Amino acid sequence: MRSVVLTVIGLVLAIGVASATVPDPDNCSVTPCDDYAGVVTIPWEGSPVTYFDFTVNVRNADNDPIPNAFTELVLLTPGNHFVCPAAVMSGTTDGDGNITFNPAVGGCTMDTNAIIVVSNGVTIAAFNNLKSPDFDGGANGTVELGDFAYFSNAMLSHLSGCTDFFNDGDTGLDDFAGFTNGWANNCLD
Repeated sequence: MRSVVLTVIGLVLAIGVASATVPDPDNCSVTPCDDYAGVVTIPWEGSPVTYFDFTVNVRNADNDPIPNAFTELVLLTPGNHFVCPAAVMSGTTDGDGNITFNPAVGGCTMDTNAIIVVSNGVTIAAFNNLKSPDFDGGANGTVELGDFAYFSNAMLSHLSGCTDFFNDGDTGLDDFAGFTNGWANNCLD
């Protein structure tokens, strides 16, 4: 009987330890991407422009942070993007359950689950917008004159779409700030 009780206690402890490492999407966050329902990134090589950083916080059902959680960004339509050689699309969380990304990607996708965030095998976030200043109808790894012409036309026409980085329905001054922070960045050198 004692062995049965110890086995049950062992199973309960094992389940508790396992659930401590299972992310609960309701308690996780992607800041500031959650605020504007999308991810904005640029191609870069060497030192990233921190303007485009975003932090993933991974937590379990008890709202406790999950340290050392393997977390990855998955592009569900990778053909729409230029992924730079320096792109960091995965890593592990720190002791507070945080990992910061700036993935070095150009292009644009506005579609269901354009990019998902997966941690310890659980999808914790899905965004329908993955946008970059490296977009003039396509992406080539450089934010250059063609991208500026495309962006300027959208801004002057108050269009939404691939140039409306913060998804407020109009390409405006906030998007221009994003574009200028990405200007002349590339990952081709």
